[in-house]
Amino acid sequence: MNKKVIATLFGLPCVVVWASSDITLDWGYQAQTAPQYWSQLNTKYQTCAGHNQSPINIEHVISADLVPLDFNYKTAATSIVKLPHTLQAYFHQGSYLSLEGERFQLLQMHLHSPSENTIQGKSFPMELHLVHASEKGELAVVAVMY
Repeated sequence: MNKKVIATLFGLPCVVVWASSDITLDWGYQAQTAPQYWSQLNTKYQTCAGHNQSPINIEHVISADLVPLDFNYKTAATSIVKLPHTLQAYFHQGSYLSLEGERFQLLQMHLHSPSENTIQGKSFPMELHLVHASEKGELAVVAVMY
């Protein structure tokens, strides 16, 4: 994939930064380094065994009358970085998600392939995470499966 196409994907203007491919990680998406093993791979990843932390498997849904998410995105990406497991785009202040009367600024978005999370045990080819933070430092991450 050419760099110009990647930059266009996230909006212009932006700067594309390529990280070294010599980096080795102790987690992955297959075999013994797959998401279900992350909490056992390294003590830094123990929270991956929690119920509100990726990876999760959405098994049951509850029908509810919820207020729609209110996205207000205005800015383009400031940079796109190729990391060992993902592409990550960073954003200027100005784009936000309103949730229950509170604003969460869009910090960054990144991709996972295959999806990090599953729905009824089914993995998807790609998952997009839109990462937002409130002024109090609370995170709101919106995941979109492709």
